[in-house]
Amino acid sequence: MRRAMVLVLVAGCSLRFPAVGVGGDVGEDVEAAVKEEPDAGEDVDVLDDAVAEVEADVEEDGDADDALDATDDADDRDLVDVGEEGGDMDASDAVADAADDCPAGRARCGALCADTQVDLQHCGGCGRMCAAGQTCTFGRCVCLTGSADCDGNPANGCEVDTATSVTHCGACGTACMARPNSAPACAAGACVPVCSTGFADCDAMEANGCEVNTATSVAHCGGCGMACQTRPNTAATCAMGACGFTCAAGFGDCDVTEANGCEIALATSSPHCGRCGNACMSGRACVAGVCSTAASCMAPRLECSGTCVDPATDVRNCGACGRICGMGQTCVAGTCQCPAGQAVCGSACTNLMTDLRNCGGCGTACPPGASCTDGRCACPMGQTACGGRCVNTSSDNANCGMCGRVCAVSGACGGGNCYCGGRDQICCNIGRCGAGLSCIWGVCRDPVPDS
Repeated sequence: MRRAMVLVLVAGCSLRFPAVGVGGDVGEDVEAAVKEEPDAGEDVDVLDDAVAEVEADVEEDGDADDALDATDDADDRDLVDVGEEGGDMDASDAVADAADDCPAGRARCGALCADTQVDLQHCGGCGRMCAAGQTCTFGRCVCLTGSADCDGNPANGCEVDTATSVTHCGACGTACMARPNSAPACAAGACVPVCSTGFADCDAMEANGCEVNTATSVAHCGGCGMACQTRPNTAATCAMGACGFTCAAGFGDCDVTEANGCEIALATSSPHCGRCGNACMSGRACVAGVCSTAASCMAPRLECSGTCVDPATDVRNCGACGRICGMGQTCVAGTCQCPAGQAVCGSACTNLMTDLRNCGGCGTACPPGASCTDGRCACPMGQTACGGRCVNTSSDNANCGMCGRVCAVSGACGGGNCYCGGRDQICCNIGRCGAGLSCIWGVCRDPVPDS
């Protein structure tokens, strides 16, 4: 304040008492000015200091103009003080300068330059705070993915997890309904029924719930897609989740072998006449499930070894006495036949599409570790069939890189190449030479004979 007064008074003196520039006494002129300006009397001490400074400049330079320049410099140094003490600087300018110190795109919010486009505490404007479960996007508070504000109450934010909420599954108001044999549930924002014990949702349709009873369903016995196979002269069954079958009328499963179903025609089989194990005595035939005399055997039946048989259906005398059908075959119209989709290999029926010993044709066996799919042998991924077995040509010493390429030392195959490091071998380029060879210009060759 005092320095500001000095600047004002000195400037006033230079204007009201120009005699300074023509050789007058500066001290006398200033004192006269003080007498004429009684309001400045309270700052006499300050004025005296300023006068002393001006006189010193005058004496040093001999020019009053230099004294005025010194006064101007002092004025520049005290501009801030003038502003603080009520000088000519406008307070609103200082406020504007403080607001302008934030980078472009940010706003002054207290001591922080906030990006109101993304700031959770100042979203869209200073003090606009986003609630729990929200994020600030383009200056607006919005719910995070997978959550929602379903009650419209901003105080509790985005209170619903739409990925798991049964009443708001995927979106507000989308409730999961109770479906047959299941309890409602929400997973990843979609309604999926939780099946009751013994039931399954095999058609993947949420509307009908868990529609399959896996304990009794022949098509889904014990689980979806686990269908019970149909056997000759049988009807497939499912009980307590396990497949079984019942014999068709007039047939019996006398060898207790599931693969060939109910293989015996009980009406004509002398060893199993009317039921399994009921053999007719020698010389008797089985007619309509009842043992009779051989004399009663009439066409189209045949007497085979004293037994009357029906060659159209008897698997031990199919089409003729003593013609026995193979494992899994039935006798149909006097011909041994395998179930649909199977063929006879040796004396048994087999599925050429899946049988490892007869893959695609009788006697075509797949190598160990391989599988038979659609009638073709296939090694596991990353392996190749070599010499009747599946091998990894990247590391197999006997088939390194390809079938039949043998590395001389065990453990020498890596990445399909034979490498150096083995016994009796030498390095050659990126490979190695076996015993008795030399590496000549990067190639394994016989050694040059001594001259």
